[in-house]
Formats: sequence, structure tokens, C-alpha cells
Amino acid sequence: MHSYRFPDALNGLHDFHDRVLVTSVVDRFRRVFGTTVELSGLASAVFGISLPCVPSRGSCLREEVTGSISAPDSSRLPAAMSPKSALPKPRVSESMFEAIVSNDVVEIERLIDGGESLSATYKNTRLTPLLLAADGAAPEVLELLIRRGADLAARDPLGNAALARAAESNRPVLVALFLRHGLPIDDQDSYGNTALHRAVIADGAEAAQFLLQNGASPSLPNRSGITPRDLVEGDPKGRLKAVFGIT
Repeated sequence: MHSYRFPDALNGLHDFHDRVLVTSVVDRFRRVFGTTVELSGLASAVFGISLPCVPSRGSCLREEVTGSISAPDSSRLPAAMSPKSALPKPRVSESMFEAIVSNDVVEIERLIDGGESLSATYKNTRLTPLLLAADGAAPEVLELLIRRGADLAARDPLGNAALARAAESNRPVLVALFLRHGLPIDDQDSYGNTALHRAVIADGAEAAQFLLQNGASPSLPNRSGITPRDLVEGDPKGRLKAVFGIT
């Protein structure tokens, strides 16, 4: 059995805006340095587990939040960061973002009718309106976005589909909505984590129970070989053990 410590930093990631910001920052480090960056447990909190370090050159980069990070070798920067990269993709407007956060379906529909793109992304988060709404918007907002053509196959920078983001937000009603629209219950992100992994990591008992009742696998490992059940068994606080039937 694996033993894992749940970082205290995870408690601060439940806020919608915090998750968007931290996910974007950690993903930027991962893409620039080509390795797993551990920032005092913050990366572990965002990615959900302590990932093995896979260096692209030399030793792994492991810096403290208070420490300094040397400038990256410009030759290793992704092409997307080059000044001569392709034209920028459409961006989600602040009006659309605020309408999603406030569950204003009338304003969302007005913005779409006015030409707002549902494939646009919000600032540097690379989150589409559907992915933003999956973090906890009202079901009618998601139904509207889907009806107007939002891409259900869209993924966030960590490879999470909307189903996993809804599970992480502990919203069973949204999990059910995405399952009704055909998203696979055991879909895996870039690190092999499923919606059930994400629910367990976020201490989402209701979402985890709903997923289990609807056939989610508690024994499907991610790329580090860790299953949702492993996470529950390794939690020293014993959270979610009753949901998994662990005594």
C-alpha cells in the first residue's frame, strides 16, 4: 500500500480563481523547463500526487517558493513562446467570464449571439468557457454552452476534461450532466488521473460517491501507478474511507 501526504496547500486551491492561477503557473514551469517542478509541495497539490522527476537535461529542477529560479535557456523555450509564433487565439472576454461566474444565462446567450467564440480561452489559463463553467457554474449555464456548440472534448493544461473539473469541484449534478452528454467516466488526463482521482484529491465525498455508484473504477492507476483507492488508503486523516468501504 502506498502512503501519501496530502499537502496543506491543497486546502487553498478550492477557490475557483486560485485553481485557475496555480494550474496556469505550474503548467508554465513544466512546459518551459521540460521537467516536474516541485515548489514546496504546490506542484504536488495541483497535480494531485508527487510525480517522479523526469529531467530533460542533467539533474531535476527542485526549487523552493522562496528560492530563485534561474532564467531558462532560450534555446529550450517552446515555439509558442517565440515572438514570431502564430497569431494569438481568440480570448474569452471579461464580460463572458463574469457572466459565467454569476450564472447569467441571458448575458451568456447575448454574448454568443454577438460573436463570442466558445473555443476561445481565458487569459493565460487555456480554459474555454465550458471548462471555466465546469468548475461550479449552474447546470443551465453548461447546458446552454453545450447547446450552442461548446466543445465537450476540450481539455485544460493538465489534460482534464470538463468531467474531471466538475468532480474536483465536488458537484455531482455537473458530473451527472457531463456523463449524460457522453463523457467517459474513467477518462484520464495527461498524468493518468481520472475524475475519481480528482474528486479524492479535492476531498469531494459527494462527487466520489456518485462516480463510484455510476461505475468509476477505484483501481485504475495513473501514470505513477497510483489508484484512487491508494490515495484514500494513504490519507492519514482517513477522509473518504467510508465512501470507498475501507475500514
